[in-house]
Amino acid sequence: METYYIGDYYLSDGTKPLGTKLKMPIEWILLDEKGGNLLLLSKNVLDWEMYGDSREGPIYWEESYMFSYLAELYEPYFSEKEKEAIIESKYGKIFLLSEDEIMKYLPTEEKRRAVQFFVDKDKDEIKIDIEHHFYWLRGDGCSPDEVPYVDALGNIEHHYSTADEFGVRPAIWIDKKKARVITANKGFNGWHHFWDPKEF
Repeated sequence: METYYIGDYYLSDGTKPLGTKLKMPIEWILLDEKGGNLLLLSKNVLDWEMYGDSREGPIYWEESYMFSYLAELYEPYFSEKEKEAIIESKYGKIFLLSEDEIMKYLPTEEKRRAVQFFVDKDKDEIKIDIEHHFYWLRGDGCSPDEVPYVDALGNIEHHYSTADEFGVRPAIWIDKKKARVITANKGFNGWHHFWDPKEF
């Protein structure tokens, strides 16, 4: 499975705002390719938040709290050069996969499972805990109590949009050539199957 490193985020310490800031590169897995652009999904859960607000009636993606929350994360996650490579999709520059999309690209429970890294600072020592984590999927026009999500075992379930803060596992469309250059320039090609930026 092709892997890309684009953008950076801070590992969670279980608080908001974060008390301990440990920055890590975002690792992405390749799901699809169309016209020289790649659909990438973050390998891990990066954050957690409510999906919607407390209003009643159908929740449309562009009107959801999660849509605006991801737009806020977009700015600190990516450098200006990385932003130039990311493609504006009909769901935004950074978005969640839908229930149909997650079933298409990750058809089994095992493939849908994802973890979140948590940083635990004890005095002068920093520990990293890894936990399987729930994460939201994109609902469009769904009722507030029927927002799809993936549980820790990889099952697809539905939940009320404001009942819990579930994980955020975003996706992006990005220019293939630029994505390879960005990944190679981050220096990971020594340990992974990546590309020499001189090739481009």
